[in-house]
Amino acid sequence: MFGRLVALLVDFAIIECYTERSSANRYDIRAYDPAALEELAALLA
Repeated sequence: MFGRLVALLVDFAIIECYTERSSANRYDIRAYDPAALEELAALLA
């Protein structure tokens, strides 16, 4: 389930995806777009 959530965060342009990696560690969760995450949180609330 966490994997799908992370993929959705990439789809919504909240976090980035490493394009050169194809392993399970392909998501860059070190940085995110705070405004986009807040907007998503407001929509889900």
